[in-house]
Amino acid sequence: MTAITLPQAVQNFVTTTNAHDSDALFAVFAPGTTVVDDGTTYATDADIRSWIQVHQVDPKIVITPTSYGAGRLVASVDGEFPGCCTFIRPAARYGRRCSKSCRGRSRRARRW
Repeated sequence: MTAITLPQAVQNFVTTTNAHDSDALFAVFAPGTTVVDDGTTYATDADIRSWIQVHQVDPKIVITPTSYGAGRLVASVDGEFPGCCTFIRPAARYGRRCSKSCRGRSRRARRW
């Protein structure tokens, strides 16, 4: 498999997410950051810390980049979360698509 070179900020997000370290992941975000995930906006530091814990750390999310180009990361995202397959579009807009291959294991593809 060909190595994917990511911008440092994206690599930091991937690395800290995969480490399941909420403090390190929070440090990746610039002051004043707003996260929009699944239709919910997280705008305060407390909101973002909660989002990190609940949606990244607790489900043990692991991001595996598959490509990067034109400012977009495409990656598979595995973890221990309910539901089925999720395709995450830019700006954290979600479109759900399930298949028989999920069978209790969720997989997300995320593009930035």
